[in-house]
Amino acid sequence: MSGVSQPNDNNISVKTSSLLQGARLFFNLFLNRMRRIVPFLLINLVLLLHLQHSFAQDSAGNILHWEFSSSRNGDSGYILILQGKIQKGWKLFSTTMRDDLPNTRITLDSSAPAMIKAIEEKGTLQVRKEPLLDNAEIRYFENGVTVFVRIQVSNHQKDIQGQINFMAIKKDSVVGPQTVPFRFYFDAVGNLNAGIGGLKKSEGGSQMLKTDIH
Repeated sequence: MSGVSQPNDNNISVKTSSLLQGARLFFNLFLNRMRRIVPFLLINLVLLLHLQHSFAQDSAGNILHWEFSSSRNGDSGYILILQGKIQKGWKLFSTTMRDDLPNTRITLDSSAPAMIKAIEEKGTLQVRKEPLLDNAEIRYFENGVTVFVRIQVSNHQKDIQGQINFMAIKKDSVVGPQTVPFRFYFDAVGNLNAGIGGLKKSEGGSQMLKTDIH
C-alpha cells in the first residue's frame, strides 16, 4: 500500500543480532563478576563456620576443673568427694534441680558394688529466676562446689565406677549434659582410691585425681 512502510527483514535481523550480542555481553560480565564473588563468599563461609566451631569449643571447654578423693565412713561406708572449680562467668546447675530442667546428676554404673545413700553439696548455692528458661527457678553454684556422695559398699574386690553429668549456663549459652567418668578402687587395706574412667593409680592410701573439662 502506498505511503505505508513495510518491515525490512534485514533491519529485524540487525536488531535481533544486537540484542543477542548485548545479552551475551551481559551474561559474560555476570559470569566474570560471579567468578570473583563466589570464592569470596566461600572464603567467608569457611571463616564463619570456623568461628562458630571455635565458639562451640570455647563454650563447652574449660568450664570445670574436677578433683576426686574419698574418705572412709565405717566398715562399708565411704564418701566420694567431688570438688569442682567453675570457670568465671559460668553457673553450674545444682544436683537439686528438677529433672525437667538443666541439672547436674551423679550416678554409679549398674555393675558398681555400691549404692548411693545421700548426696550433699557444699558451696554458695544461689537461687534465682532465669529468663532464658521462661523464668524458671534455677539453683546453681559459681566459682566452686564440693559434692559429697555417701555410698554403701557390698564388695571390696570390685572397682566403683560412675559419672558426673552436668549442665552449666553463661548468659544466653547453656552447655551439657557433659559427662565426666570417675573410678574408685580399693587397695589392700580397704582404702578407696580415686581414678578417672579406666585409669588407676598404683600408690596406696587415699588418692586425689584431677581432670579438666575440655
